Amino acid sequence: MKDNLNQLSAWLSYQPADFFLCTDPKNVRWLTGFSGSFAWVLMGEKVMHFITDGRYAAEGKAICSALNMHLVLLRAGAEKWPNCADKATMLIEDTVQIGARQRLQKRFENYLIQPVLSPVLQFRRVKNEAEMETMQAAQSHVDTVLNSFLQKEAYSGVTEIELAWRLEMALRDEGKYGLSFDPIVAFGANSAQAHHRPTKAKLAVGQPMLIDCGVTKNGYASDMTRMYCLQQVPNGFQADFDAVLQAQEKGIKMVKAGVKVATISKAVRADLGDREPLFSHSLGHGVGLNIHEAPSLSIRSEEVLQAREVITLEPGIYREGKWGIRIEDIVRVTPHECVVMSQTPKSLRVLGV
Repeated sequence: MKDNLNQLSAWLSYQPADFFLCTDPKNVRWLTGFSGSFAWVLMGEKVMHFITDGRYAAEGKAICSALNMHLVLLRAGAEKWPNCADKATMLIEDTVQIGARQRLQKRFENYLIQPVLSPVLQFRRVKNEAEMETMQAAQSHVDTVLNSFLQKEAYSGVTEIELAWRLEMALRDEGKYGLSFDPIVAFGANSAQAHHRPTKAKLAVGQPMLIDCGVTKNGYASDMTRMYCLQQVPNGFQADFDAVLQAQEKGIKMVKAGVKVATISKAVRADLGDREPLFSHSLGHGVGLNIHEAPSLSIRSEEVLQAREVITLEPGIYREGKWGIRIEDIVRVTPHECVVMSQTPKSLRVLGV
C-alpha cells in the first residue's frame, strides 16, 4: 500500500495543486487496504490524511500507523477536518456528487476545488504480483466449479432463475468467495440479450445456454463466459460458435504490451466477416477491484495495452429470436504475449449425453 500512496504523492507533485481528495471506495481500498463503507484519503505535499468516522476508529488507527498517515475522525455535528492552509487548490475525483462537492466547498471556502479524472484509475490498471495471484485464485475457483455444476444441475425443465441461484451458491462456496456480478444464465433466444437477467424460462432439449459468471477474492474479480447446449446442438449454431471462437483466439494472439486496443478490436471484428454486425458491444474491458475498469477494448479507444494489465476478450454474436454466443476469457498482458487465466475448456459442451 505504501507504494500505491507513493505513486499518488508523486503524481500530485507535478500538479498545480496543493491537495488531492480521493473518495471512491475502490480507489481508497487500493491506496490503503480499507474495505469499510466510508473513508477518504486527503493527500497533501507533507501529510496524508485518512478520513473516516468513529465506526472505523480502531481500523483507521492501524492503517495510519502502518502507512504513516494522519487519522481524522468525523463526528456528526462536530466535524473536525484537517487543518490546511488558506487559499489552496484541492483536486477532487470527478465522481464526487454535486451535493458532496458543495459541502466540501462550504467547508473549505477559501479553496479552489477542481474535479479531475482520478489518477488512481490509471494506476490500478497495472497489477502487482499479489493482485494477479489473487485474481488467478478467483478465476481458478470458477474453473473448478462450473462444468461439474452444470453437468449435475442443467436439466430439462430447470428455470434460468433456479439455475442462477444454485450457481451462485456453488460459486460462493459457503461464503469463501463473493460474486463479481450476478451470474448471467440465458437459455435459447434469451441468450441473444447480451446482459440478460434470468427469468422463469425453462431449459429445453436442443437449446443453447450462455453462462457468464465470476467471483471475487479479497475484493479482486474474475470473469468468464462459456456456451453449452442441452443434449443436442441446433442447426446452424455450431458454425456461429466456431466463428466466434476463431475470432476470439485471433484476438488473444494479438494481445501484448504496446498494442493499441482498437487494433485488436478491429481485427477481431474483421475476422467475424458478415457476422460482424451481430457483434453489439466492445471486445472487452479491464478487470481488478471493479469488474469493469480501464482499459475499454473499443474500436474508438486510443489506449495502449500495458504489461501486467488484466483484461477480458469477449466477442459475441447475437441473433434475435434464435440465440446469442459469447466466449470470454480473462487474460494477463505481458511484454510479448498474454497469459490466459481462465482454464475452463472453450469448446462447445453438450450436456446430458
